[in-house]
Amino acid sequence: MVLQVLNGFFILLLILIGRIDYKYRKIPNGLIILLWGIGILAGIVSREPDWILRLAGMFAVSLPLFLIVLAFPGSIGGGDIKLMAAGGMFLGMKLIFLSFILALAGCGMWCAAGLASGRLRRKEKFALGPFLCAGMAACVFWGEKLWKWFAALL
Repeated sequence: MVLQVLNGFFILLLILIGRIDYKYRKIPNGLIILLWGIGILAGIVSREPDWILRLAGMFAVSLPLFLIVLAFPGSIGGGDIKLMAAGGMFLGMKLIFLSFILALAGCGMWCAAGLASGRLRRKEKFALGPFLCAGMAACVFWGEKLWKWFAALL
């Protein structure tokens, strides 16, 4: 029961973060801290994923994103990196990785449609946070099923 409440708070924060990032292209640090705190509470309440996978989840996506920013400054926002680290604490390594793949797929389809329709121009900046939030939310609801399906494709 407590885990379901934490899942609900996690989803509500993702909705809020996604809307704020879409509108202002900024993710408030206070919301990231709340998200991270929910991940810690979930780790106390549930043994799945274990603490090692939760800690690994903090770095599984955020560290490569940070390295991309070092190589290509301005390519990804710092809020997106912190968002994935906080999400990794909640979801663990496997599901944060899957959520990132889902986010990139959704983002790619949105960009392709935007370019084809003329609503987007090449090299135009846009908020990545809503896609990251949608990928994490999908993993809260269907993560294990999606992971099995995705692993079967490989």
